[in-house]
Amino acid sequence: MPCVVLIVVSATNLNVQGGMRLKNVAWFLLALTAYDAFFAWVVPLTQELSDAVQGYPYAPAAGLRIGEDLGAVVGMGDLLAYALFTTTAYKAYGTRGLRTGIALVPLFGAVAPVATLHVVAAVTDHAPTLIPAQVFFGPAAFLGYRFLRRGGPERRMADVAFRGTRGAPGARGGAAPQAPAGRGASVERVG
Repeated sequence: MPCVVLIVVSATNLNVQGGMRLKNVAWFLLALTAYDAFFAWVVPLTQELSDAVQGYPYAPAAGLRIGEDLGAVVGMGDLLAYALFTTTAYKAYGTRGLRTGIALVPLFGAVAPVATLHVVAAVTDHAPTLIPAQVFFGPAAFLGYRFLRRGGPERRMADVAFRGTRGAPGARGGAAPQAPAGRGASVERVG
């Protein structure tokens, strides 16, 4: 599991630092919602893949099993989607974006799929073997982006680069660096 998390964090940081925008991430996650639903319920390849890699030491998933009947697995793609949304939201909208990401990931990436699993099992007397988390998280992330967008335009990576404390008054560098003029939200201080 630590290897899977390390790979996801590395890939996410490269994309976000490379200039990926929250707008693109939100649309990507919405498209991923349709993709996951299709391959989970219409053409059930996701379950076949999950069964095929079960037990391998470097399976592209992280999970937990309690006893014989209770378990949960989060795929590498899900982890990537959660990390990508959260880090991009932070880059684009600062602390407000980070709070939004941190709220949406557990609610719609974990609680909603697990609750749905139990509700479907109680209503139909048949427990589904697969509930794709992206079916819940993708639309929630898109709405989260729309909510954040109302607060102003996204910051660019160039705007975020000037957030450090190097060159702050009293430091060896002299005056604080100024953010470049142009589009992007105001520069947020890190304290």
